[in-house]
Amino acid sequence: MVDVTLLGVGGTYPLPKRFLTSLYCNYNGNGVLIDAGEGTQIAMKANDVSPTSISTILITHFHGDHTLGLPGVLLSMHNGGRTKPVTIIGPKGIEDVVGGLIRAAGRIDFEINFKEIEYDEQKFELDKDFYVTAFKVKHSSDVECYGFTLNVTRKREFLVDKVKEANIPLQYWKDIQSGKNVGDFKANDYLGPNRSGIKVCYSTDTRPCELLLKNARNSNLLILEAMYLADNFERAEDKAHMLACEAIDIAKRVKAQKLWLTHYSPMVTNDEIRDFAERFKNYEWLEVPTKAVHVKLLYKKD
Repeated sequence: MVDVTLLGVGGTYPLPKRFLTSLYCNYNGNGVLIDAGEGTQIAMKANDVSPTSISTILITHFHGDHTLGLPGVLLSMHNGGRTKPVTIIGPKGIEDVVGGLIRAAGRIDFEINFKEIEYDEQKFELDKDFYVTAFKVKHSSDVECYGFTLNVTRKREFLVDKVKEANIPLQYWKDIQSGKNVGDFKANDYLGPNRSGIKVCYSTDTRPCELLLKNARNSNLLILEAMYLADNFERAEDKAHMLACEAIDIAKRVKAQKLWLTHYSPMVTNDEIRDFAERFKNYEWLEVPTKAVHVKLLYKKD
């Protein structure tokens, strides 16, 4: 199971009743935070997200509405008693950028390990069956920007009855279960078919692009920006952001099971968001929130 909380739905700057877009996921005790705009630690508090649970922070790009909350988040982690190391993954220069922000936070008593994204697509392991893939998207020319997929893999079923029938000694079970052949015993003969895992894809601040389509494919949950609800293609192209209708089209094309829209322009009112949601109320897989939203993602029955 993966716990997913979209902490806010705002873009550019926070509003009194609208926190900036940030995503929190937790799998097996591994807390992952994607982006931290101004006031993210307040949004975490409002949604019962413990700062000390965060082991990895992913930064999409260095614009302020995605980074200026980092000092507060790190300080909340410190004040909450975090002592284990934290990994921060982001574009090239991440250590210099976050280093400056940490000076504003003051003393931090846990180790921070920085990892730069070096390629257009790059995989980072978070745990033995939990990994993140960064992929480059198409934002403004002054900054590198990435989307992220969080993937939980699922082991094939260990066919105990077949193992017993074959009289395979107990000491070999663990190897076979992990996919290793033991002598004349082939692991594939004692493991069930591949099973679906869980995939969450998050991408804001981008125009539609091929790497987004590739990495979003077959997501259990897709989170995309809807900076503009009206179909103003010229403005979206000029500002390198996405329209709500484009996000919906992408979700259809990649066969996402569920889509959350987020990162609305501060000029978009909650009434306009609710009106937009009403227009698409027959899309059961679409959620158009005006505030934080939460879901527990479970494995599908294969």
